[in-house]
Amino acid sequence: MSKNNRTSSNKRNELPSTTSSISQSIANQLTGAGD
Repeated sequence: MSKNNRTSSNKRNELPSTTSSISQSIANQLTGAGD
């Protein structure tokens, strides 16, 4: 049980970072297109 909780906690922590990276990538593409 403890192990499962740790795993889901890790996944939950990774998600915002992945979303942030994707958002940054899209923002960079839009900026490049704007230029």
